[in-house]
Amino acid sequence: MTKIKRTAGIIAASAALATGALAPVAAHANDTSTTDIGGTIETPNFTMTAENPRKVDNLKIVDVTTCATNVQPGEPVRVSWDSWTLTNVDGESVRAGAYEGGTDATDYPYGDNATRNGEDDNARYLSDGECATGAIGFSDEGFTKELAFNSSPDDSATWRFDS
Repeated sequence: MTKIKRTAGIIAASAALATGALAPVAAHANDTSTTDIGGTIETPNFTMTAENPRKVDNLKIVDVTTCATNVQPGEPVRVSWDSWTLTNVDGESVRAGAYEGGTDATDYPYGDNATRNGEDDNARYLSDGECATGAIGFSDEGFTKELAFNSSPDDSATWRFDS
């Protein structure tokens, strides 16, 4: 009987997802939202997508888009490549740009040719609805497990790599 109830619950949840009656839940305080690479994640202050991972020599390069949401007028939010890390299957993490040659493979958050602010060329300040795009490069000596964004406890996200 328990197996039948469990199966009925799964069927009901699947139907709710298919009809739009059940929507994905966004990340909240002290909660990291996780999806597969290519997916989009919403946090209280950002909507982010990470896609097109590729290996170039000893680098893993990923294209990212970060859009500001819920930003108060006159209080733009900072985005930068320094909020991103790559984790391997052994649990070791490496920050973006932490490889020989510096940040040559990284053009985020200026991949869309936005004007650099001059004071902090690694960062860009976004108003509500504005987006930053670009490629982020990481040293990649082994199998990659996850890409993570963490700018605050409320704004954390993780993308899983399938290989």
